[in-house]
Parts: sequence; structure tokens; C-alpha cells
Amino acid sequence: MRGLLDGHTWLTRKLATRGHFPAIDVLDSISRLMQDVASGEHRDAAQLVRELLASYRENEDLISIGAYRRGGSRTVDAAIDMLGEINAWLRQRVEEPSSLDATRDALLSLARRAAMRLQAAAAGPATAASAPAAPTANPASAPQASAPPPPGAPTATVAPRPPNPPSATGARRKAS
Repeated sequence: MRGLLDGHTWLTRKLATRGHFPAIDVLDSISRLMQDVASGEHRDAAQLVRELLASYRENEDLISIGAYRRGGSRTVDAAIDMLGEINAWLRQRVEEPSSLDATRDALLSLARRAAMRLQAAAAGPATAASAPAAPTANPASAPQASAPPPPGAPTATVAPRPPNPPSATGARRKAS
């Protein structure tokens, strides 16, 4: 049966509970006909947006707990910067019709801004910092940056873990 279908569209409860409609999981959905019906520019733009979404998803835990540090990956940095705008583009109200041409044009524009972000990050931190910030259509869906604590404010630290004592097996190996 799978070979007869054009593709698969995955709806997820996780997106729906965030108020993201339609709740289509873009990364888990596929289209076998896109190669035949979309232009190369359209496919490239869609692939770039998928790449950013995938990078964000792969690092979401680190980002949400503040363990990811900007500069670790230019793709993740761009994904963080563009997530609000990407999610805004992926959302559509029932009463908001959109033509294929308007949707494609918005995708191409979004991909151009993302490509500029990636190029700026590749050029170096000074250039990336001066790159135009991606507008966030929905601030609630955008990742929140945490500000550094003010000078003199208490900070939480984690004590270093003491070394593990050598195991009996390890001790015997060293002795022999």
C-alpha cells in the first residue's frame, strides 16, 4: 500500500497543544511528488527550512535548559534565530486562505533570510551579530534568551564530581 501513496502527512498532538495549526510535523511528513511538481528553487528553500527545523529539534533539550552556547553550530544558531518566523509561516488559520503562489513566495523569502543568517554566521561573530534579526510573528513561540546575571548576584554552580575509585578489576589489571 505504501508504494501507491504520494506521501505521508503526520499530524502531532504536541504541535496542537501548542496552538500550532495545522499541526503538521514537517520533519516526519514526506512527499514523493515534490520532485515532480516543485521548481528547484522551491525544493531548495523547503530543504533549508527542514534543515533548520531538524537542527533545532536535535538540540532542543540543550537549548531549553540553556546548555547550548551560541557559536557552537551556525546551523543551530540560525535555527534558534529563525524558529519564530518559521513557525509563523507554518501556521495558518482556517479562515486564512492562501494560494500556492503566495505560500511559495513566502517560503522563498523565508529561505533567503535564513541563508543570509547562515552566511553571516559563517563569516564570523562580528558579521553574524550585525545580521538583521528575524522578525518574530508570535513572540510566545520564539525561544527566550536568558540574560546574564547582574554583577554580584548569586549564581548556581555544580561542584565537580570526585573521581571514582578504581574498581577491583581495574586494580588487578594494573598490578599484573
